[in-house]
Amino acid sequence: MLFNVKALPLQALSLLVLPLPFTLPMLLAIQLSVPSAVAEGLSGRAALERSSQLMRGFRRTYAWPFVCLLLGIRLIDVARNLLLASLPPRLWADVIEVPLAFIALTGFLKIVIIR
Repeated sequence: MLFNVKALPLQALSLLVLPLPFTLPMLLAIQLSVPSAVAEGLSGRAALERSSQLMRGFRRTYAWPFVCLLLGIRLIDVARNLLLASLPPRLWADVIEVPLAFIALTGFLKIVIIR
């Protein structure tokens, strides 16, 4: 539970582009707190400290997939918004299924990338 209390606000901040260099190292430091809590029987701060110890030296290795996932999701959002803005108004008025299908498809792509 302590992991979620710390990680969720940091993940929300990481969605913004500017604070990403500040929140990404903190998110990487707590990535292994749940496994260390379960495997080593640690709780609370001890699990967070152990996670920081385990991540020391491997942060760049773990950072690349994390950053690529964030950028991939961001690129899908940008592409979706550009395409939806370029659709003719007739599609929005007469054939609403086309924009809705595209919105559903990009939502599905984001879920696939996240998982």
